Amino acid sequence: MRFKSRGNLEDIDRAIAMHREALALRQPPHRDRDASLNDLAAALQMRAEVRMPSASDLDEIIQLQREALSFRPAPHPDRGNGLSNLANSFHCRFGLWGSGDDIDEAIELYRQALLLYPPSRPGRESYLSNLANALQTRFDQRGHTPDITESIQLLRDALVLVPTSPAALTNLSIALRSRFEQQRNPVDMDESVQLLERALPLVPRTPRGSQRCPQ
Repeated sequence: MRFKSRGNLEDIDRAIAMHREALALRQPPHRDRDASLNDLAAALQMRAEVRMPSASDLDEIIQLQREALSFRPAPHPDRGNGLSNLANSFHCRFGLWGSGDDIDEAIELYRQALLLYPPSRPGRESYLSNLANALQTRFDQRGHTPDITESIQLLRDALVLVPTSPAALTNLSIALRSRFEQQRNPVDMDESVQLLERALPLVPRTPRGSQRCPQ
């Protein structure tokens, strides 16, 4: 998509309009309707990443993703990805407007997605981290200790799978620091610092003058 290379909002607006037209032509029970639903949701998300999304934008993304997910019942191979994408949208909406229902929904969806990724399946670490990060978000809002306890364990499990990942090391460090701020156990802070010290040399160097968008 040209928008990715140029960042022109007119391009993404045009793409959204085209995806809307394609979706209108694929009314149920069209076999490719789920692809059009996901394409439109992805285009709306791309626009939301570069300008403040409206409540209606996120509501529409969630509605589109819910419908797309209905086309992918278990054991569809893409159901886990669909659940995770929908959870991401609820997590995002919580971050913008702080509705407790949204973070609860995100956590439940992340749990469902993780169940579809057993330890033997590649990519499980991402699903562990997604659930862990959502639990930490809820802990930061409500201070419920079991949330941060579970988050830390999930992040430890993720780190076992990718022991040299700076993201995995950093995520666990942040979670331990959050627990330290509540419980004041110096062991948590010591480990948090040690994890950051391990992560720092593993972070890829970015050429001077370049910028990298967060992933």
